[in-house]
Amino acid sequence: LLLAVTLAGLSSQVHADNLGSRRYGSITRINKGVFQLALETTLSLTFDQQENASLFRSNTVSSVALRYFLKDNLGLSARGGFSYRRAGDSADSGFLGALWANYYMRMGDGMFVAPGVGAGFLSAQRQVPAGGGSISQSGVVAAVGAVEFTLAIFLGDRFHLTAGPEFLLSAGAATPTGGGQSASFLSVDGALKIGFGYSY
Repeated sequence: LLLAVTLAGLSSQVHADNLGSRRYGSITRINKGVFQLALETTLSLTFDQQENASLFRSNTVSSVALRYFLKDNLGLSARGGFSYRRAGDSADSGFLGALWANYYMRMGDGMFVAPGVGAGFLSAQRQVPAGGGSISQSGVVAAVGAVEFTLAIFLGDRFHLTAGPEFLLSAGAATPTGGGQSASFLSVDGALKIGFGYSY
């Protein structure tokens, strides 16, 4: 039994790392069949000044990603998590889910640039102060498209860190909860994404 467990562990290690080593800088490619589980956070801050009015916008997404490598260095992932956007007095909070494809290009041992494209949807609740202490609520639904240019650094054959810019396009509509006319919107955000992952 001990021998079987040991052999299974070695097989998984070689499967996740073509060199079969845990040393930093030893990763030269990510093999087909490898899974990755990652925690990621995206943050964007924007300040707009129009005549005498100013508007501060912030967007934060905290998500979990499960990635599978269909080919060496080509990963397909499903990501889902909590999205929070604030623009002036308006605040949106809800779920953002997307499918992503990334290709890992080796820059050096243990270091890759992984450009990617993603598409998904946003379902959120919008709250806006309406005066007199009341709050106006709307349901928000949007289609989302994004591109990213991620730097991935492998600390061994299991753990890696990621960081890089992301550009997010959202197009959708906000519908008042009590009924009424929907308001469409289109937004583009530039953001910084950081993450931590585990390969197996």
